Amino acid sequence: MIVPMRAAASLLLLLSFPQIIYAQSHTAVAPKLVRLRNAKLPAKIRDDISTVLIEDMKGSGQDDADKLRELALNSTVSFLRLEEHGPDAILVDGTSDNPLSGANGVNSPSWLFKRVGGGVVLLMENVGVGISAEPTSHHGMHDVSSAIRMGHTMDVVIEVDEFDGNTYKPAYCYELSTDDDGKDKKSARHPC
Repeated sequence: MIVPMRAAASLLLLLSFPQIIYAQSHTAVAPKLVRLRNAKLPAKIRDDISTVLIEDMKGSGQDDADKLRELALNSTVSFLRLEEHGPDAILVDGTSDNPLSGANGVNSPSWLFKRVGGGVVLLMENVGVGISAEPTSHHGMHDVSSAIRMGHTMDVVIEVDEFDGNTYKPAYCYELSTDDDGKDKKSARHPC
């Protein structure tokens, strides 16, 4: 069973550990960080992922091809179980020196890939505090959520995306914040 994000506990975890993945257990697990260059992936898949990352980073102020490749290969890789049958999805998170990272140093780019044949297909990308699996599913794939930290505050926007058969699309958003008394607040769901 995949554990959903819970407002009180998740807010602190999301802000403290950007690479947290909600595992198939009752606890959040910080995965071992493996760089794309060292990930146990076939060379073609590693190259396909690098190509997507490099294309996304082009025009972000960094145009040196060698530097872009180095930034792509320094991204971290982890795996998410999004469907009951089939291989795990590949989650790639950019590091804080990635040119797509937010100015506050917390929000970083993430890319979610699905293995198809001998390659990969990009399912979604975002800039935030990572991507997590939700317990709900659509078209045989778990919904995913991503968090975006707003400025230097403790406020976080959560976006929940549903699989439409081809890719992930925003389903709804909500906010997590802490009031002046230190109590966690969760807003109502609303369109993203």
